[in-house]
Amino acid sequence: MTSVPFIQCFHVAKSYVAGEEVLRDANLQVFKGEFLFLMGPSGAGKSTFLKLLLGLEAPTRGHILVDGRNIHRLSRKEIPAYRRKVGMVFQDFRLLNQDSVFHNVALPLVAAGRSRRWIRSKVKSLLQFVGLDGKTHVPCCRLSGGEQQRVALARAVANDPWVLLADEPTGNLDACASAVIMELLKAVHARGTTVVVATHDASLLEHLPEARRVHIQGGIFYEEAEAAAPRFPSAMGGPVWE
Repeated sequence: MTSVPFIQCFHVAKSYVAGEEVLRDANLQVFKGEFLFLMGPSGAGKSTFLKLLLGLEAPTRGHILVDGRNIHRLSRKEIPAYRRKVGMVFQDFRLLNQDSVFHNVALPLVAAGRSRRWIRSKVKSLLQFVGLDGKTHVPCCRLSGGEQQRVALARAVANDPWVLLADEPTGNLDACASAVIMELLKAVHARGTTVVVATHDASLLEHLPEARRVHIQGGIFYEEAEAAAPRFPSAMGGPVWE
């Protein structure tokens, strides 16, 4: 168990239109190896907060530290390396639909400069992990929604991220496919990855009732007092797909 805050947010605010703040005074600490549900209705600011963590946008004011570094003060050269350590799963998958499953999962590995041999081996392991090793060369447009989200998840963890962010990862899926995605997220977490799932769907909590729950209301984070204590992996293991 660790007591070191891995993600620290201090008085974070974000506005897109002057006088209209999506986040107005967000304070949060997320611990290494924690599984966190970020709860709130559509428009509450969940997606905005994940974009701030990913470094896609900067806060209007306040500070966000990840592993002790202010991520919005990173140099241009440091930003790509940081983003390789933060995986992201979107509700709408964001795949290259005409390209193969292999190509979509390999993209972040190619961007990281990995060798072709290493990429082939890693993608094979990742597809086995998400149960799609039989569809390596199938175009993503021919997959079901649940399968596409599994491809997106494999791509998100390809570079062994410190943190996996999931923005309404089951929002476009039926109950069966949602359960599969949640089991995969639990497997990623069980090996030591910090996981933050933003959702409005309270039924997802049933898959991991011991996880920590934080709500967004009025641009501020509120801890759910009745939630059980967060679970921390006892040790940081290797990637789940190896």
